[in-house]
Amino acid sequence: MKNKKKIISAVEKGLKIALENKMSTYKRETKYMPFMDGIFGKKNTAIYSFGISIATWFGQNTKGGYEEIARILGEAAGKEVKTQYHIPHNINKTTSNKIYDLYQNIRKKKLNPDVDDLSKKIESFAEKGEGTHEDKVVDVFIKDKENNLIFIDISSPKSNMKEAGALKLKLMNWLALGYANYEYNSISAIIGFPYNPYHPKPYSRFSTQIFDKDKDILIQEKFWDTIAGFKIYDDLIKTVQKVGDKNQKKMLEKISNLS
Repeated sequence: MKNKKKIISAVEKGLKIALENKMSTYKRETKYMPFMDGIFGKKNTAIYSFGISIATWFGQNTKGGYEEIARILGEAAGKEVKTQYHIPHNINKTTSNKIYDLYQNIRKKKLNPDVDDLSKKIESFAEKGEGTHEDKVVDVFIKDKENNLIFIDISSPKSNMKEAGALKLKLMNWLALGYANYEYNSISAIIGFPYNPYHPKPYSRFSTQIFDKDKDILIQEKFWDTIAGFKIYDDLIKTVQKVGDKNQKKMLEKISNLS
Protein backbone atom coordinates (compact mmCIF):
# COMPACT_ATOMS: atom_id res chain seq x y z
CA MET A 1 0.00 0.00 0.00
CA LYS A 2 1.37 3.40 -1.04
CA ASN A 3 0.71 5.19 2.29
CA LYS A 4 1.24 2.18 4.54
CA LYS A 5 4.39 3.56 6.20
CA LYS A 6 2.66 6.86 6.85
CA ILE A 7 -0.33 5.09 8.38
CA ILE A 8 1.87 2.87 10.58
CA SER A 9 3.79 5.96 11.71
CA ALA A 10 0.51 7.65 12.68
CA VAL A 11 -0.60 4.54 14.57
CA GLU A 12 2.73 4.42 16.44
CA LYS A 13 2.43 8.08 17.44
CA GLY A 14 -1.20 7.74 18.53
CA LEU A 15 -0.58 4.53 20.48
CA LYS A 16 2.40 6.14 22.24
CA ILE A 17 0.18 9.02 23.38
CA ALA A 18 -2.58 6.65 24.50
CA LEU A 19 -0.11 4.55 26.53
CA GLU A 20 1.46 7.65 28.10
CA ASN A 21 -2.00 8.86 29.11
CA LYS A 22 -2.72 5.48 30.66
CA MET A 23 0.55 5.51 32.60
CA SER A 24 0.02 9.08 33.84
CA THR A 25 -3.40 8.23 35.28
CA TYR A 26 -2.56 4.78 36.66
CA LYS A 27 -2.93 4.38 40.40
CA ARG A 28 -2.51 1.06 42.09
CA GLU A 29 -5.79 0.26 43.85
CA THR A 30 -4.11 -1.54 46.72
CA LYS A 31 -0.53 -2.22 47.72
CA TYR A 32 -1.47 -4.84 50.28
CA MET A 33 -1.52 -8.24 48.58
CA PRO A 34 0.23 -10.49 51.14
CA PHE A 35 -0.42 -13.81 49.42
CA MET A 36 0.70 -12.58 45.99
CA ASP A 37 3.68 -10.83 47.59
CA GLY A 38 4.57 -14.06 49.34
CA ILE A 39 4.60 -16.08 46.11
CA PHE A 40 5.90 -13.55 43.58
CA GLY A 41 7.62 -10.92 45.71
CA LYS A 42 6.53 -7.28 46.01
CA LYS A 43 8.19 -6.12 42.78
CA ASN A 44 6.70 -8.88 40.62
CA THR A 45 3.28 -8.41 42.22
CA ALA A 46 3.43 -4.69 41.39
CA ILE A 47 4.26 -5.56 37.77
CA TYR A 48 1.39 -8.07 37.76
CA SER A 49 -1.03 -5.43 39.04
CA PHE A 50 0.02 -2.99 36.36
CA GLY A 51 -0.33 -5.72 33.73
CA ILE A 52 -3.89 -6.43 34.88
CA SER A 53 -4.62 -2.70 34.61
CA ILE A 54 -3.29 -2.63 31.02
CA ALA A 55 -5.33 -5.72 30.11
CA THR A 56 -8.44 -4.03 31.53
CA TRP A 57 -7.63 -0.86 29.62
CA PHE A 58 -7.50 -2.79 26.35
CA GLY A 59 -11.05 -4.00 26.90
CA GLN A 60 -12.58 -0.79 28.23
CA ASN A 61 -15.35 0.82 26.20
CA THR A 62 -14.34 4.39 27.03
CA LYS A 63 -10.92 5.41 25.72
CA GLY A 64 -9.97 1.74 25.90
CA GLY A 65 -7.02 0.22 24.08
CA TYR A 66 -8.74 -1.74 21.30
CA GLU A 67 -11.18 1.06 20.54
CA GLU A 68 -8.39 3.64 20.61
CA ILE A 69 -6.23 1.54 18.29
CA ALA A 70 -9.22 1.12 15.95
CA ARG A 71 -9.81 4.88 15.97
CA ILE A 72 -6.14 5.72 15.40
CA LEU A 73 -5.78 3.12 12.64
CA GLY A 74 -9.02 4.02 10.86
CA GLU A 75 -8.33 7.77 10.95
CA ALA A 76 -4.76 7.24 9.76
CA ALA A 77 -6.24 5.35 6.78
CA GLY A 78 -8.40 8.39 5.95
CA LYS A 79 -11.69 7.22 7.43
CA GLU A 80 -14.14 8.85 9.80
CA VAL A 81 -14.12 6.89 13.06
CA LYS A 82 -16.23 7.34 16.18
CA THR A 83 -15.89 5.26 19.34
CA GLN A 84 -18.83 4.71 21.69
CA TYR A 85 -20.98 6.15 18.92
CA HIS A 86 -24.66 6.68 19.73
CA ILE A 87 -26.87 6.12 16.69
CA PRO A 88 -29.21 9.16 16.66
CA HIS A 89 -31.93 7.36 14.69
CA ASN A 90 -34.54 4.64 14.94
CA ILE A 91 -36.51 2.15 12.83
CA ASN A 92 -40.28 1.87 12.86
CA LYS A 93 -42.26 -0.89 14.57
CA THR A 94 -42.99 -2.73 11.32
CA THR A 95 -39.26 -2.94 10.58
CA SER A 96 -38.53 -4.14 14.11
CA ASN A 97 -41.16 -6.86 13.84
CA LYS A 98 -39.77 -8.08 10.51
CA ILE A 99 -36.25 -8.12 11.93
CA TYR A 100 -37.42 -10.21 14.89
CA ASP A 101 -39.26 -12.63 12.59
CA LEU A 102 -36.06 -13.15 10.59
CA TYR A 103 -34.14 -13.65 13.81
CA GLN A 104 -36.61 -16.24 15.09
CA ASN A 105 -36.42 -18.15 11.80
CA ILE A 106 -32.64 -18.23 12.13
CA ARG A 107 -32.91 -19.55 15.68
CA LYS A 108 -35.33 -22.24 14.51
CA LYS A 109 -32.97 -23.11 11.62
CA LYS A 110 -35.64 -22.22 9.08
CA LEU A 111 -33.40 -19.49 7.65
CA ASN A 112 -29.70 -19.52 6.84
CA PRO A 113 -27.81 -16.75 8.71
CA ASP A 114 -25.95 -15.77 5.52
CA VAL A 115 -25.18 -12.05 5.84
CA ASP A 116 -25.49 -11.21 2.15
CA ASP A 117 -28.96 -12.71 1.97
CA LEU A 118 -30.07 -11.13 5.25
CA SER A 119 -28.73 -7.73 4.23
CA LYS A 120 -30.74 -7.75 1.01
CA LYS A 121 -33.89 -8.69 2.89
CA ILE A 122 -33.38 -6.03 5.56
CA GLU A 123 -32.49 -3.35 3.02
CA SER A 124 -35.75 -4.05 1.15
CA PHE A 125 -38.01 -3.25 4.12
CA ALA A 126 -36.02 -1.01 6.50
CA GLU A 127 -37.87 2.20 7.32
CA LYS A 128 -36.94 4.94 9.78
CA GLY A 129 -38.88 5.65 12.95
CA GLU A 130 -39.04 8.28 15.66
CA GLY A 131 -36.70 8.54 18.63
CA THR A 132 -33.63 6.35 19.12
CA HIS A 133 -33.19 2.58 19.21
CA GLU A 134 -32.30 0.55 22.31
CA ASP A 135 -29.29 -0.87 20.41
CA LYS A 136 -27.96 2.61 19.69
CA VAL A 137 -24.48 2.30 21.25
CA VAL A 138 -21.78 1.16 18.81
CA ASP A 139 -18.24 0.46 20.06
CA VAL A 140 -16.68 1.67 16.80
CA PHE A 141 -18.44 3.32 13.85
CA ILE A 142 -16.49 3.76 10.62
CA LYS A 143 -17.35 5.63 7.43
CA ASP A 144 -14.94 5.85 4.51
CA LYS A 145 -14.88 8.36 1.66
CA GLU A 146 -17.11 6.13 -0.49
CA ASN A 147 -19.80 5.99 2.23
CA ASN A 148 -19.10 2.39 3.17
CA LEU A 149 -20.33 2.12 6.77
CA ILE A 150 -19.22 -0.36 9.44
CA PHE A 151 -20.90 -0.80 12.84
CA ILE A 152 -18.60 -2.74 15.20
CA ASP A 153 -19.15 -4.47 18.52
CA ILE A 154 -15.75 -5.36 20.03
CA SER A 155 -16.02 -8.52 22.12
CA SER A 156 -13.66 -10.48 24.30
CA PRO A 157 -11.93 -13.31 22.39
CA LYS A 158 -12.71 -15.63 25.30
CA SER A 159 -16.31 -14.55 25.76
CA ASN A 160 -18.67 -17.41 26.56
CA MET A 161 -21.23 -15.78 24.26
CA LYS A 162 -24.18 -16.29 26.61
CA GLU A 163 -25.69 -13.28 24.93
CA ALA A 164 -25.12 -14.61 21.41
CA GLY A 165 -28.78 -14.20 20.51
CA ALA A 166 -28.82 -10.58 21.65
CA LEU A 167 -25.65 -9.91 19.67
CA LYS A 168 -27.09 -11.37 16.48
CA LEU A 169 -30.26 -9.32 16.89
CA LYS A 170 -28.15 -6.23 17.53
CA LEU A 171 -26.23 -6.72 14.28
CA MET A 172 -29.48 -7.09 12.35
CA ASN A 173 -30.91 -3.96 13.99
CA TRP A 174 -27.75 -2.02 13.10
CA LEU A 175 -28.14 -3.05 9.47
CA ALA A 176 -31.75 -1.85 9.49
CA LEU A 177 -30.80 1.42 11.21
CA GLY A 178 -28.11 1.98 8.62
CA TYR A 179 -30.28 1.23 5.60
CA ALA A 180 -33.19 3.33 6.89
CA ASN A 181 -31.30 6.43 8.03
CA TYR A 182 -27.91 6.85 6.34
CA GLU A 183 -26.53 7.61 2.93
CA TYR A 184 -24.47 4.56 2.05
CA ASN A 185 -22.64 2.60 -0.57
CA SER A 186 -22.51 -0.48 1.64
CA ILE A 187 -23.29 -1.30 5.25
CA SER A 188 -21.68 -3.91 7.51
CA ALA A 189 -22.41 -4.81 11.11
CA ILE A 190 -19.81 -7.04 12.75
CA ILE A 191 -18.51 -8.52 15.98
CA GLY A 192 -14.76 -7.93 16.21
CA PHE A 193 -12.32 -10.12 18.14
CA PRO A 194 -8.99 -8.21 18.41
CA TYR A 195 -6.97 -11.44 18.54
CA ASN A 196 -7.27 -15.20 18.40
CA PRO A 197 -6.17 -16.65 21.77
CA TYR A 198 -5.67 -20.06 20.12
CA HIS A 199 -3.30 -18.78 17.42
CA PRO A 200 -1.86 -20.37 15.32
CA LYS A 201 -4.75 -22.84 15.57
CA PRO A 202 -8.13 -21.71 14.22
CA TYR A 203 -10.51 -20.01 16.62
CA SER A 204 -12.90 -22.69 17.85
CA ARG A 205 -14.52 -21.46 21.07
CA PHE A 206 -17.52 -19.83 19.42
CA SER A 207 -19.81 -22.62 18.22
CA THR A 208 -23.25 -21.00 17.92
CA GLN A 209 -25.02 -21.59 14.62
CA ILE A 210 -26.94 -18.31 14.44
CA PHE A 211 -24.05 -16.35 12.94
CA ASP A 212 -22.46 -16.17 9.53
CA LYS A 213 -19.01 -16.94 10.91
CA ASP A 214 -17.19 -15.53 7.89
CA LYS A 215 -18.98 -12.16 7.87
CA ASP A 216 -20.65 -11.59 11.25
CA ILE A 217 -17.52 -12.37 13.25
CA LEU A 218 -14.12 -11.00 12.25
CA ILE A 219 -11.15 -12.37 14.18
CA GLN A 220 -7.61 -11.02 14.44
CA GLU A 221 -6.27 -10.31 10.92
CA LYS A 222 -9.72 -10.01 9.34
CA PHE A 223 -10.83 -7.56 12.03
CA TRP A 224 -7.90 -5.15 11.85
CA ASP A 225 -7.50 -5.48 8.08
CA THR A 226 -11.17 -4.52 7.68
CA ILE A 227 -10.66 -1.38 9.74
CA ALA A 228 -7.63 -0.33 7.71
CA GLY A 229 -8.98 -1.46 4.35
CA PHE A 230 -5.86 -3.48 3.58
CA LYS A 231 -3.55 -6.05 5.23
CA ILE A 232 -2.17 -4.44 8.38
CA TYR A 233 -2.25 -6.93 11.27
CA ASP A 234 1.40 -8.07 11.28
CA ASP A 235 2.62 -4.48 11.00
CA LEU A 236 0.18 -3.42 13.71
CA ILE A 237 1.51 -6.00 16.18
CA LYS A 238 5.10 -4.98 15.40
CA THR A 239 4.13 -1.36 16.06
CA VAL A 240 2.51 -2.24 19.39
CA GLN A 241 5.67 -4.15 20.35
CA LYS A 242 7.82 -1.19 19.29
CA VAL A 243 5.82 1.23 21.43
CA GLY A 244 5.96 -1.21 24.33
CA ASP A 245 9.73 -1.65 24.04
CA LYS A 246 10.31 2.11 23.96
CA ASN A 247 8.21 2.60 27.08
CA GLN A 248 9.47 -0.34 29.16
CA LYS A 249 11.75 1.87 31.25
CA LYS A 250 9.00 4.43 31.94
CA MET A 251 6.54 1.70 32.89
CA LEU A 252 9.00 0.05 35.30
CA GLU A 253 9.76 3.44 36.88
CA LYS A 254 6.04 4.09 37.30
CA ILE A 255 5.53 0.68 38.91
CA SER A 256 8.56 1.16 41.18
CA ASN A 257 7.34 4.55 42.38
CA LEU A 258 3.92 3.14 43.21
CA SER A 259 5.27 0.09 45.02
